[in-house]
Amino acid sequence: MPDREPAPRGPIRTCVGCRRRRSPDELVRIVAAATTLVIGRNAAGRGAWLCRDDPGCFALAVRRRAFPRALRRPVADAEVEVLGRLLFAPAEQDVRDYGAACAADAGARHQTMKG
Repeated sequence: MPDREPAPRGPIRTCVGCRRRRSPDELVRIVAAATTLVIGRNAAGRGAWLCRDDPGCFALAVRRRAFPRALRRPVADAEVEVLGRLLFAPAEQDVRDYGAACAADAGARHQTMKG
């Protein structure tokens, strides 16, 4: 009989992008709050798990339309775009407040449209 690795202890979650099963410490949780998406392990609401620091998993999740399916609600392309920037922004630009990022993004678009 081949040697098998012992079963991991503790909770195991599945990445919505690559579908690998991992410990929550290796993943980031995306939560569908009332009107926005929130990044946070302890945030209340329906959540989806994604490999931490892996843009490939994020791209795969977007391509597979995994966020709307996992969160059980429609997710706009703009929400996904802002989420990608929040997850993979350089450390000095790291913003975890999705609502503030959306407001800033909408303000920038409004300024561009005004001329």
